[in-house]
Amino acid sequence: MACSGARPGVFASAAEILARSGVDAVVAHLWPVRAEVARAAALDFYTHLIGAHNGSGDIGASVQASRRTLLASGADGFSPVLYLRGPDSRLFDLEGRRVRPPRPTPSPHR
Repeated sequence: MACSGARPGVFASAAEILARSGVDAVVAHLWPVRAEVARAAALDFYTHLIGAHNGSGDIGASVQASRRTLLASGADGFSPVLYLRGPDSRLFDLEGRRVRPPRPTPSPHR
């Protein structure tokens, strides 16, 4: 059982509200981080999430990559938190996908 401070309250965070509304995962920060640090962390996060590294659709692994970047500049690595609706942090699987080029759209001036 969690302590009373962990119970959802009337003034819930946006991340908590999104998670309760059915979103599969929400990443939030516990406190503000500097813009340049946030940009570097976001780059690592999305690079891992889309599979350029080992994360490949795993939001938990992607948040960990972001934390490592933040920890390199100070205690900001303890700021990111992940809210998951289910037990699995793998949101999607990009392996085996077939990527096709987009179809050309017809010109409206014909």
